[in-house]
Parts: sequence; C-alpha cells; structure tokens
Amino acid sequence: MKTTRKHTYAALLLGSAIEPAKHNYKNDSPSFKKLAKPEKIMTKSILPVAFAGALAASISITQAATLVGYDFSSDNINTTAKTATQTSGDLDGGTLAFGTFANGEGSAKYGISSTWLSLFFRTNSTGADAASGDTLAEAISNNAYVTFDLTNNSGSDYSLSSLTFDIWNQNERAADSFFSVFGMSDQSPFTDGNEFGSFTVTDTTVGTSAITANPASLNLSSLSTFTNGSTIVFRLYVADDTDLELNIYRVDNIVVNGAVIPEPSSLLLSGLAGLALILRRRR
Repeated sequence: MKTTRKHTYAALLLGSAIEPAKHNYKNDSPSFKKLAKPEKIMTKSILPVAFAGALAASISITQAATLVGYDFSSDNINTTAKTATQTSGDLDGGTLAFGTFANGEGSAKYGISSTWLSLFFRTNSTGADAASGDTLAEAISNNAYVTFDLTNNSGSDYSLSSLTFDIWNQNERAADSFFSVFGMSDQSPFTDGNEFGSFTVTDTTVGTSAITANPASLNLSSLSTFTNGSTIVFRLYVADDTDLELNIYRVDNIVVNGAVIPEPSSLLLSGLAGLALILRRRR
C-alpha cells in the first residue's frame, strides 16, 4: 500500500507502532517538512509511556504470599497446653496460645479441639453475659484472646495485606446472639479503639448447628511496613453476648498475608529490562 501524507499524519497522531513506508519529502509543503523523520518523533514520544508500562509490569510481578498459617491439624496442636505451631507460610510464626480468659467459668470452656481440629470458645468462657464480656474493652480486661507472633528474617521488607480465618457457630442456644473477633497488634497499645479490624457472626435461630464456616478477612493495610529483622505480635480478642456452655464458636485456618516490597534497584532493573523488551518488539 502506498503511504500518503494522510497515513503518515495518522501514524504520528496515534503513536502507531507501524512504521510508515519510505517517503519523499522533497515535494512536501514547508509545514509538513517540519515533521521530517516521523519515526524518530514517534520513538521519543513513546519512550516515557513504554518505560512507565514496563515499570508497572515489573511491579505487578510481585504476588501476595502467605506469611504464616495455622490450620490446627492433628500433628501441630497440643490440646493440653492449648497451643499450636505454624503449618504454613514464608516467615517464622511463633507458637499460637490463649490468654487467661480471667472472667470465664473455667479453662475447659476454650481451647483446641482434637475432634474438630479447630479453636473453640464456649460462650461462657469469656465472662460473656449481657453485663460483661460483650465488647472489645471487656475482652481486653478479661484477657480473652488468642495470640501468636511473626518474625521477619527473610532479608526483605514486607507489606501486610490481610489476616484471614474461618469462623462458625455450633449448637446455637440463644436467638439474636453474636460472637465478635477483634484483630490487634503490638504496633499499637492493646487498648480499646486500636483494633485494625473486626468480624462478627450473628445467629438468629435457636437450635441450629451451622457448621458451614464463614470466611473472615481483616485488613492489615493500616499497619506499618514489616521490616526485615522485626517481630510483630498479633492478638485476636473474642467477645459475645451470651453465657451458655453449649453455645460454641469455632475458628480455623488463621492466615496472615502480605507481599515482598521490591528493592528500588531491583525495581529499576526490572523496569529497564521490560523497556528493552518492549522496544525490541517494536522494531
């Protein structure tokens, strides 16, 4: 196809990757001659865009990762000590353990089930009647929590994205009751109002046994960068508005998610490599 001025102008305006055919500029008007060597103009104009695209592509290579996970399988739990060890994750997770549940009605009211392979909380474990234990402030006062720490010795900094878990009710005994989990970390004091997120299960029907887990996700983006060589302590405080032994809530599959923060030099090299690849394909 013969290339006309119209085609060449369109290529210039649209930033097309298609190089126009050889063109004789001798007979062009003065205004058009100013646009001589449109191929160079196109290359200069696409360089910033191409570099930005390459840099964005290099950033997108970083994928979310499981930093630590606890799934309470039979080989990582101690039902007597009420502890569990890490079962997955790229970083070092400490032993998961319970608080003292100071206002509860006995240590047998909470723990780790070897049958259900999950954490369990009877709703009389937290001192949780209508007058006590149904708010975060009361849960903190009662030391009603599960805790674990996470250490970063990877050599890289991480961003923290979410803390997820499954939660469900077994043997619902009170209509319109609720059970709440509040996420906190030692990046802020363990006081009311410093939670990074919460999740509440509300049950409306007495006598149900809803063993289908509710997936919960708490956003960790408010937490600071998890730098190499540091440790963070997580606590999941629990509270409810009933005081019944047979009203049981279970929690399983606790996971902290995040991603490596690329070093600036690595990011620049990735961007340059991507740019070189783009320019090579445009030839």
